[in-house]
Amino acid sequence: MGDVLVLVEGQTEETVVRDVIAPHLEARGVFARPVVLATKRMASGGKFRGGATSWAQMRDDLRRLLRDTHLDGVTTMWDLYGLPVDVPGVSTAHDPDARRRAEAIEEAIAADLGDTRLRPYIQLHEFEALVLADPTGLARRAESPVLVGRVKAVVQQAGGPELVNDGPRTHRRSASWSGGLTM
Repeated sequence: MGDVLVLVEGQTEETVVRDVIAPHLEARGVFARPVVLATKRMASGGKFRGGATSWAQMRDDLRRLLRDTHLDGVTTMWDLYGLPVDVPGVSTAHDPDARRRAEAIEEAIAADLGDTRLRPYIQLHEFEALVLADPTGLARRAESPVLVGRVKAVVQQAGGPELVNDGPRTHRRSASWSGGLTM
């Protein structure tokens, strides 16, 4: 492969693709760049970034990326939880196994857009859960030792890293504790 764009949900995923995944892939000859979903485009040319409320928004961004004929590939990094109900496969993927549900959605997205360069990826757990699984590493990366205790408390209160941001009760709270944390 060569040049790959990764359409991500928000700034956390953007940072991880840019700072962790891209350098790893670059050593293998793959040049990955993150692109954050545009939630609203303004007539002035600006845009709001992060999250998605409809498949139309997501599909528009994917189509825009796929118009670049020099790209070797386009993928996604979207959480399974909270995908808009109109995303292909979401309303029909009823398998109790989350992996099979995510794979069915990935296949439906790829079929909907019909471009062989597109290889959708649906993250089983909220991406932030992977970051929260190692509070010490997160605090070291953020250069904020005080973060260890705060992260552990949030994870414990939710019942585990996969349960932070896993429903209406926990997803709003997870945004409030981060307080502007960037990686």
